[in-house]
Amino acid sequence: MSPSIRRPDSHAEPTMSILVTGVSGNTGSLIAAGLAEKGIPFRAMVRSEQVRARLVREGMDAVPGDFDRPETLGPALAGVERAYLVCTPDEHLERREAGFLAAARAAGVKKLVKLSAFAASATGRSAILRAHGRIEERLVASGMDHVIVRPHGFMQTFVLSNEALIRTAGAYILPAGRGRAPLVDLRDVARACIHAILGDEHVGQAFDVTGPQALTFAEQAELLASALRRPVTYVAGSDSMLERAFAMFGVPELAREHAKAVFRMIRDGELADPSDGLARLGVTPTPYATFAADFAAGRTRVATSFPIPEGLGVRAQLRLFRTLLTLRFALFGRSRG
Repeated sequence: MSPSIRRPDSHAEPTMSILVTGVSGNTGSLIAAGLAEKGIPFRAMVRSEQVRARLVREGMDAVPGDFDRPETLGPALAGVERAYLVCTPDEHLERREAGFLAAARAAGVKKLVKLSAFAASATGRSAILRAHGRIEERLVASGMDHVIVRPHGFMQTFVLSNEALIRTAGAYILPAGRGRAPLVDLRDVARACIHAILGDEHVGQAFDVTGPQALTFAEQAELLASALRRPVTYVAGSDSMLERAFAMFGVPELAREHAKAVFRMIRDGELADPSDGLARLGVTPTPYATFAADFAAGRTRVATSFPIPEGLGVRAQLRLFRTLLTLRFALFGRSRG
C-alpha cells in the first residue's frame, strides 16, 4: 500500500528536496512510507505511467523517470538536493546506476544514498557484487556527498520466497548447508537509509548492515516454528535445486549466478560476521525472533525483485514438492539440520 503524503505547512521553513527511486520495491516503498510518516515531502521517480498516476491520486509527488531512458532522468532530478538510488539486481544494474549518477551530478544533486550489497567490491564473487563495487567507485569519484549502505540478505526475502512450503509442509529449504548468516530485517535497512538521507554526519562513509545474530538456517527454522506454532524444518537444498526453481520462476541469469555465489559464501563461512552498521546509522537491529513473530502475524511482507509467477504449472510443481517433503518427514522424521 502506498504511503499517504502529508503536505508541508505553507508557513513552514523550506525543506530539502528529496528524490526516492524504487518506490514500488523493497526498500524504496518503506523509505517512502517512512518519510511520509515523518511528514517530510519527497518526490518519487516512477517508470510506469499507470503506477505514477495511481500514486499521484493517492497524494504522492510522483514524476516520470526511467533508468532505461536517460532523457527522463534530468527532469526527474531537477531541483533535487538528495537522492536515494536502488536498482533491480540484474544484468542492467551497472549501466542504469551509472546513468543515474551522471544525471544526478549534472542536475546538481548534493548528496546521494546508494543501496549496494554486502561483500560488494570490484573483485567480488559475483557479477552483481562486482557491478555494485564499480558503481561505488564511480560514486566516490563523482565528488557528490554520498552514503553507501551494504545490506546482508533480507530476512523477509529468504522466508517469503519459501512461504508456500513453510506454511503447507513446514519446510524451509535453501542451499545454505550449515552456514551461519546475520540476516537483516528489511525494515531496519529502510530506517537506516532514511537516517542516511536526512542526516549529514555520515557523508563519505560506507556501512555494512546486518542483523544482530549469525544464525544457521536450522536455527532460523526453529524460531519460525515457535512463532507459527507448527513444525518448521530446515532442509539443506542443492545448487541444482535452486537453479531449477529459478528457471521455473524466470529469474535472470546474473541474478541466479549471484544467489548461488552468496549461498556458497554462506556455506564457506564468509558472510557470518555481524556488523555494527545499523547501530552506527541510529537503528537498533531487529532480532530474528521478532521478525519471525511479525511474519507469523502478517505484519511484514516484501516486494520481490523478480515476482513469483502464478499458473497451473507452477502450482502443480509446488504441490508435488510439498507432497515429497511431507512423505520425507513422515518416513524419516524432522531431524534438526
